[in-house]
Amino acid sequence: MTGRARYVDDIPTPADCLHLAFGLSPIARGTITAIDLSDVRSAPGVVAVLTGQDFDEIPDCAPAAHDEPLLSDGTIHYAGQPLFLVIAQSHLAARKAAKLARLDLAEERPIPASKRRWPQMHASKMGRASTPRAMWTPPWRPPPM
Repeated sequence: MTGRARYVDDIPTPADCLHLAFGLSPIARGTITAIDLSDVRSAPGVVAVLTGQDFDEIPDCAPAAHDEPLLSDGTIHYAGQPLFLVIAQSHLAARKAAKLARLDLAEERPIPASKRRWPQMHASKMGRASTPRAMWTPPWRPPPM
């Protein structure tokens, strides 16, 4: 160990770099009935604010299953789900602005993890049989040796 490792936080941020912060859902399950982002948009340093409605198709950020939209499409599936994205001139400005949103959410009763049907849901997305085993079985086979 030389103490010379370079970490991301050690790299200077370019002067013209924009910073992002998500506006997150405070509830675990429900629907978005209205979002007022006018205060967010007018906050100091904010360049733009994006919601799922700003995309023809909401970008997916899942590493494999393609079932994790970057922003909510109007349905809230978990607490902390990204609802909108703030783009600002500094990270602090983006984070402060994200807190200014006025959310009108229709909260629903959360589904306990023990009652969810994850294997069936994921198995059908993978085009596999609807069994728990399908969730952990890769859809590919290694080439023969």
